[in-house]
Amino acid sequence: MENWTKTLLISYKYLSTIVSTIDEMVGKISLNSYIYNRKNTCDTMGQFDKIIELNDRKCNLINLKVITEEALGKLKEKELRIAMLIYVDGLTCDETASAMGISRRTVFRKKNIILDKITKVLKEKYSCEYFIKNYINEQWLMELYYYYCNKAKTMTIEQTIDLAEEVDSGRAIYKTIKELQRSIA
Repeated sequence: MENWTKTLLISYKYLSTIVSTIDEMVGKISLNSYIYNRKNTCDTMGQFDKIIELNDRKCNLINLKVITEEALGKLKEKELRIAMLIYVDGLTCDETASAMGISRRTVFRKKNIILDKITKVLKEKYSCEYFIKNYINEQWLMELYYYYCNKAKTMTIEQTIDLAEEVDSGRAIYKTIKELQRSIA
């Protein structure tokens, strides 16, 4: 479950962007139905099906955001600030320590405590199978999850987060948004 914890924390900052992109797509399909139907050679029912599919995807991603926020809500104020600086703002342990006026060692120790707490909260309600079943179609999310599964054994948590942020998340999210936009273009 720790791999899902990392996946949720890293993906959290991208969820709003993807949901907004889905909203834009639904709007374009709805407003330009005649053009959309001609370009994609589909009928009105095909258009409705696409809108329903996108809205289902949006609901699933909003649910993921709520799950993450619920877990983050169990943290103490200082832990939450550290989590947000590291996982959402993408700061390193050194930058987080400097921003908060605490030692790097404290940040690293708190980061481990944060991961443990969030993992415990998630385990109370969800299983790995739940996330896989509900998010198997979100390729970017699954790539990030499998990345953690494969790399976590050989890397420190900090190295994994930094590398995932730099390599997987950014590219995967960008690719997902572009694919969404292409699907209605």
